[in-house]
Amino acid sequence: MGIPKFFRYICERWPLILQLIENDNVPEFDNLYLDMNSILHSCSHGDRGDTEGIIKPLTEEEIFTRIFIYIDHLFQLIKPKKVFYMAIDGVAPRAKMNQQRSRRFRTAMENEKAMNKIIENGGVISEEIKPFDPNAITPGTTFMEKLTKYLKYFIHDKISNDINWANIEIILSGHEVPGEGEHKIMDYIRKKRSQKGYNPNLRHCIYGLDADLIILGLSTHAPHFAILREEVTFTKTLKNKKTGLELQRFYFLQLSLLREYLELEFKDIANKLKYKYDFERILDDFILILFVIGNDFLPNLPDLHLNKGAFPVILETFKLSLLSSEGYINENGTIDLKRLSTWIDYLSKFELMNFKQKEFNEEWFNKQLIALAKEKQADSKGNKLLINNRRKILSKIENWINEEVFANQLINENVELRLKRNVIIGNSDFFKALCKDLSLEIVKDKKKNEYLIHPIFKENQGEVETTELGLQYEEMKNVLKKHKDSYKEFHSTPDKLPKLDKLDEFNNESFTKMKSSYYLRKLSIDITDEEKVTDLAKNYVEGLQWVMYYYYRGCASWGWFYRYHYAPRISDIYLGLNQKIQFEKDDPFTPFQQLMAVLPERSKELIPTIFRPLMYNQDSPILDFYPSEVKLDRNGKSADWEAVVLISFVDQERLVAAMEPLLKDLEPKDARRNKFGTDILFLYENVEKENYRSPNINIFPDIFSDKCHEEIFSLEIPEKLQYGLLPGTFLRQKLLFGFPTLYTLQFMGKQGMLGCKIFENPSKQETMSLIIHNRKKEDSASIEDFSTRYLGKTIYIHWPYLKESKLHSIYNDGRFYELQFIPDKLGHKHKKFVTRSATSEEKAIMNKMKDKWSRNLKNQGGIITEPIHSLVVVNRFKGFGKSRKDALIRSYEEEVEYYPLQLVIEKVMHNMEIALLNSQDQLRTEYKIGSTFVYLGDNLYGAKAKIIELDENNKFVVEIEPFNSNNENMLKRFRIKDKENIKYYPSFVLAKMLKISSLALSRITSKYRITDMSGQQINVGLPLKNPGRDIKVEGYSRKLLNFWEFSHATLDLIISFKSTFPELFNDLTKEGPKITSAENILMNMTSENRSLLLQKARTWIKENTKDLELVPVTSKQLSGSVVREIELIVQKQKSDNSEKKPLRFSNIISQYLLNPYESSILLETQNFLLGDKVRYILKSGLVPEGSIGTVISLRTVAKLLYIDVLFDDEFLGGRTYGDVITTGRVMAVKCTSLLNLTSTSLLARGTNPKKLERSVAKIVTGSKKEVNKNSGMKQKGDKSIPVTSKKKFIFK
Repeated sequence: MGIPKFFRYICERWPLILQLIENDNVPEFDNLYLDMNSILHSCSHGDRGDTEGIIKPLTEEEIFTRIFIYIDHLFQLIKPKKVFYMAIDGVAPRAKMNQQRSRRFRTAMENEKAMNKIIENGGVISEEIKPFDPNAITPGTTFMEKLTKYLKYFIHDKISNDINWANIEIILSGHEVPGEGEHKIMDYIRKKRSQKGYNPNLRHCIYGLDADLIILGLSTHAPHFAILREEVTFTKTLKNKKTGLELQRFYFLQLSLLREYLELEFKDIANKLKYKYDFERILDDFILILFVIGNDFLPNLPDLHLNKGAFPVILETFKLSLLSSEGYINENGTIDLKRLSTWIDYLSKFELMNFKQKEFNEEWFNKQLIALAKEKQADSKGNKLLINNRRKILSKIENWINEEVFANQLINENVELRLKRNVIIGNSDFFKALCKDLSLEIVKDKKKNEYLIHPIFKENQGEVETTELGLQYEEMKNVLKKHKDSYKEFHSTPDKLPKLDKLDEFNNESFTKMKSSYYLRKLSIDITDEEKVTDLAKNYVEGLQWVMYYYYRGCASWGWFYRYHYAPRISDIYLGLNQKIQFEKDDPFTPFQQLMAVLPERSKELIPTIFRPLMYNQDSPILDFYPSEVKLDRNGKSADWEAVVLISFVDQERLVAAMEPLLKDLEPKDARRNKFGTDILFLYENVEKENYRSPNINIFPDIFSDKCHEEIFSLEIPEKLQYGLLPGTFLRQKLLFGFPTLYTLQFMGKQGMLGCKIFENPSKQETMSLIIHNRKKEDSASIEDFSTRYLGKTIYIHWPYLKESKLHSIYNDGRFYELQFIPDKLGHKHKKFVTRSATSEEKAIMNKMKDKWSRNLKNQGGIITEPIHSLVVVNRFKGFGKSRKDALIRSYEEEVEYYPLQLVIEKVMHNMEIALLNSQDQLRTEYKIGSTFVYLGDNLYGAKAKIIELDENNKFVVEIEPFNSNNENMLKRFRIKDKENIKYYPSFVLAKMLKISSLALSRITSKYRITDMSGQQINVGLPLKNPGRDIKVEGYSRKLLNFWEFSHATLDLIISFKSTFPELFNDLTKEGPKITSAENILMNMTSENRSLLLQKARTWIKENTKDLELVPVTSKQLSGSVVREIELIVQKQKSDNSEKKPLRFSNIISQYLLNPYESSILLETQNFLLGDKVRYILKSGLVPEGSIGTVISLRTVAKLLYIDVLFDDEFLGGRTYGDVITTGRVMAVKCTSLLNLTSTSLLARGTNPKKLERSVAKIVTGSKKEVNKNSGMKQKGDKSIPVTSKKKFIFK
């Protein structure tokens, strides 16, 4: 999207819209949509470097594998219930193609420079593998054709082998289908919501990094809509090449909250409009305003200074324009150009306001915001108009009428009044209405940027009778009086309003000169050439309408595009508003036409051979389309990627004419790529089919027992598209469970400067603060009453993202209110409410917690509360699970949390309660015939078990699949060898070895910043630990309890640093206070030599620590050499995958059968050690069900234990653990997806399973009755009843 810093701006203005996904706490979604191109680009970036420093680009197969992993990770994170829609960019409209052309030419230039820099710095580019050209991610290339094949293979594999994929519709819209990915998604949603029977409360989640997805989501008016994206940081983040996506944090941007914040934004004008207030219409107009100030299809308007903090000021001008307008601007995608002119007038005022300012920043724009806020207050009753300017217009016209029009009995035919257009800004509707009432004709003098008004007399020449003239004069005076009276009650505040009058005097000449210079330098247009300036403005306004149709209705014209590199000045847009806009419905470019239109000659290998000479042959008729260098105009921006690329627009007729004669010579394999395709629907089909062929058998195996069915997918075009908020949509407290709302509490919204710290630095812009007054009395009687009612029961915390919790106790005024369980004489425990005084230590902790909550609520959420006196102590709800006895239980976190009492919600709406009950019902195990489980009995612990029969005592006959768990005898040797591999020394021991103090060692093994002579901070410390973030360096440092230890590798590194920079090392490690300034070291050197040495030291440290592996201090992992040894062993002794005859056992009770999807609470109780043998027990995810492996790493991420497992067999998506091993067989998985085979802590006991040598008989009751194998019910007449009656087995 073309609005700089838009995402950051909205998150800082409306801070609660961002929700960090913690502990898989994800609401249920019906549909998940992936805007795939961001995935394609992120997965194709990043070269591999070997030990010799040779750069080895990723192969296509490695890129595809990365894509598979990313897709599955997102899928398993969201787990959609109905539809999974993947959309890849197809051929784009010309309006977008011009931007693509600019980007690709710039990227090609940057890549060439980057490659040259690598070579200049001594790097070596592998000649075996050519660098991946990111321009290959364009429709029609062989890479994209392969991508479709590989994605189809991947989808077939997932549907055939992953239960979560098999239960929903999978739709792939590939590069063969025209349209941008996000707009294909939008087209699907638009058509779907217009179908009969559509559920208006369907829950949507869309993934993508493009900010315009936010606008797309808002345009649906659906509150159950979330944008999924990776964590956005503006500083460096912790990287570890051994880890996968488990460390990547994701956020939801919740549109339900964004909508509610926007309602608060416009609440102050709701009752002051001239027309009926409708928030959904306000939202549509807001979307239009966003596209005016930035989009991907038109250049940004000049001097908006969005990256300097001007957005709030522009938003305020929009609010002012709403008060002046006669109605809404955006009618389901159609722009009312007359009403748009009102806001353009205000935006022009903004342009004037900025004209004399030389430097812009947030502070300056905040001052303008204050001025506009005062302007809005000028009308105490509403219709916040520019009162002074209207008075001025009235006064000028009145004086002109009195002094010139009716000064004499004889009327001059040429009498006129000239008004500068700046005087009319923001009041055009008022001005036009006034002139109409006064019978005055308006003429625009575009050259002088003025309005001319003439009187329209009943008789226009000669003498006019006094009585007739008098009557007309009286009519005019009455009209003027009527308008003047309407403003009598308003008080003028000229000292507080923007001084436009004084600006006008200055701007007459200077402002015109500035615009003249702009048009001449940027567009080679003479400002006096009115026709060209008008054409420019018309083309721009036409573009705005094209964009609105694109987002609301679909592509209005594939061939339309904006014909200039720059936009008109804001104050000249009005020249383009007087037109009727229509678009010609045409066809998109073919894939090869787009390739030839957007790719530079440097990327010629991506197009068919026969077209390549058109790019470089001197006799090519379109050679001018492919310049070797393009000019970049930063246009006030700081980076090249923000620059305007001054490249010619492709002439479609010339391009088609040059390509047409060559089409007949296309090879069939190439011609196939030049055709359009359709969306494909993939469904699970439980029918035995032939194996699905792998696109590359050397990398990926064929899919056995393929159970995926493909068919063409299309939606019927509805007779009428449905816009706005659909009837039956739930809002506010009625939102479905998991979708947040502000309205579960009473609050007041207010704009203010809070300095919220949503990202790394405090915001410099206004935030919508939420002021919450205490809802509960906090005297002892009220606290006792609340405690009596809710202690030990469910409450909800973390408003507005309500989290169910169990109330443990309440702290207030130095006392705890608790629930105790007192045993009676019979041993039965009874609840008893008690109070006790807090200890001094507890009081100190509680006071810190209250201060922390007050600070965090304000700084991170913009929430302002009254002083916090009471805290609730809670255990957060983890989920439903199964106990060892198969009982359904509610599980809570052991660790308590503290939360302000005034933000506690006691009850939730019916929808939330129903959702909790539904999730509980889904966990009620049905032990049906044919159901599969994990067996927890001895000998075959962890095997897959299937129920064959049920007996009269609710015991089962099961069929168990034997498996081999190789190499368990190697476990002890792995652990011993790993401990011997790296020896750690306590810090005081290492300090003695280096002959320095422990304090000095602590300083030089962390960041050690010194300020040099220029004021720049230079790090001269070795980054071997980060105590503040609890980060260690694998193989160099570790933390035991609160003490740091270091390995011999640390010793070697420090000695090497000391020998390279002995004088610096001695100064840094000498006794005394920590050195912070370069003036206090290397005193025998000149300041110039000192700075030079510090720079060399920094470079040395960067070079010698660039490959260090930073990990949390809680992580544990086997050394690389041991991991490589494990790989070698499993390669030599591969798992025995030969089919083994299933074994049958009877006398099995439910405790022996584990459903991993229902038993996460139980699985969490397992203990894991490095080297343990484990089995993957889920039927979903990238790891094949039943895979066996070895634990090589343990780490906790957001309270979840993740385990890196080196599996015995390679599999699709397996990692090489940062190239520690050579084969793809490592995956980080949650502990709840594994069964520990080494430590059999879940081993079931209670019965003696009996092995059956014969086949199992059917269940009978007198006569033979067959059990329905699909339902676990037996037949009785025409009814099915549960199998619970007495039965006996007959063996055949």
